[in-house]
Amino acid sequence: MNPLTYTGNIGDVYDYATNAKAPKGYVLVGTSSNLKGTFSRSDHDAYIYVKIDRNGAKAMIESLTHLNHAQKQVAEDAVDKATNSNEISTTEGDATTLDQGVASLKQAISDGKGTHGTVAYDEADADKKSALNNAIKNGQAVTDVTNGGNDDLSTVRRLTQAIETAKAALNGENNLETAQNHANQDIDQMGNLSGDQKQNAETAIKNAKTSSDVAKAKNDAKTLNDDLGKLSQTISDANQAKTTPNYTEADPEKQKALDDALSEAEQAKDSNDPSEVEKATKDLQDAQAALNGDANKAKAENEANDNTDESNQTQVTNQSTNANNSNLRDADKITISVQGTITVHDKSMLTSSEKAEIEQAIRNANPDLPQGTNISVDDTGNADITYPDGSSTIVKTTLKQVLHVKLSHNSHVAKGKQSKANKRLVVKTVPITTSAKSGELPHAVSEKNKLPQTGEKNSEGATIAGLLALGLSLIGLMKFKRREDSDKD
Repeated sequence: MNPLTYTGNIGDVYDYATNAKAPKGYVLVGTSSNLKGTFSRSDHDAYIYVKIDRNGAKAMIESLTHLNHAQKQVAEDAVDKATNSNEISTTEGDATTLDQGVASLKQAISDGKGTHGTVAYDEADADKKSALNNAIKNGQAVTDVTNGGNDDLSTVRRLTQAIETAKAALNGENNLETAQNHANQDIDQMGNLSGDQKQNAETAIKNAKTSSDVAKAKNDAKTLNDDLGKLSQTISDANQAKTTPNYTEADPEKQKALDDALSEAEQAKDSNDPSEVEKATKDLQDAQAALNGDANKAKAENEANDNTDESNQTQVTNQSTNANNSNLRDADKITISVQGTITVHDKSMLTSSEKAEIEQAIRNANPDLPQGTNISVDDTGNADITYPDGSSTIVKTTLKQVLHVKLSHNSHVAKGKQSKANKRLVVKTVPITTSAKSGELPHAVSEKNKLPQTGEKNSEGATIAGLLALGLSLIGLMKFKRREDSDKD
């Protein structure tokens, strides 16, 4: 090097501050407080100059891993401006401390972002999550290597503290615990759940990691509780149905279907699966709806009524066929039955005794008629039955009529004796009966005296022929008697 040489009087104070000039890349040792030996700022014979290592300082700054480009550039500029090694050392120390601060900021950012997806963050209040997100964003503006600003150590530390404070303020875990407690209280009030079912629901709530999981567990428990209530009612309805004719008169396979569904429903009462409970409820409802006992009973009653009507020999006019309804009048509830056939002399004009005989026949055949029932028989044998409640029924009785034959001839007196000229011959007919179904209006009895189809179709003609033959015989007998009397004369 080519140091500059300065001259002066020995003993004079040298103004190094203004006169001393160091070569480029060197510093004046005399200006350093660390100067030792015989050299001093005010007492010396010569100045010693040493070289400053600026490149080494810059290389150290570049090796720092957390500073952004702007922060490194400021530190290197300070190295270039340093006038002595002490300033360079100070610059290197400040850069290292700032690098450590940025490292802490980066860690805070990482920790803050790490809360995302945790109960603490996810279940936290919205404003608290927003505060953390904003703090992280501000910190990232510094740690951005390329675009980050020249923020000093105090700014870096302030941003780090903001992130840590926002992170600590997250209240998601407290919110989740509160939701779990409320859900458990609601489950305790669900009266259709058994102890085991409540415990199962509370376990699901305890294991929930989010408020949504808690809500789902509570809703599942509520659904199960509601479904169990419906199932219990359906079971009660089914048991009640088993006491009715709709079950007792149902087909055996339909009874078994209800019994099986009822058994499955009882087992489903202990299930924790709402869908299983719902299925058991529907199956039981379907089995009950399929019972056909009422239909079977109605069918049997109809068939019985048909059979009764077919065997009934009396034609009855009623206003209704429902005899089981207590609201019906007597005429609608009572079926009149009369057996046998009444013999009369003239079906178009019955005598009082014949009418009385018909009335008695009706009373004998129907001993349970209400007290006070009046029976009035008209001239043709129709019986008007009037009940105490004012309702009435018309009964058309079956009659048979005797056949009258009158023989007339001249009266003859033989030996003071009079022969009887009028003869009465009674011919009995076969009884005729008719029948009518209950509830149908009976047909009027024919006024013609038709004989039954018994093989005696022409019996009336045969009878008349016989009477004529008998008459001829009588005439012949009378002629014979007259001749005998003449011979005696």
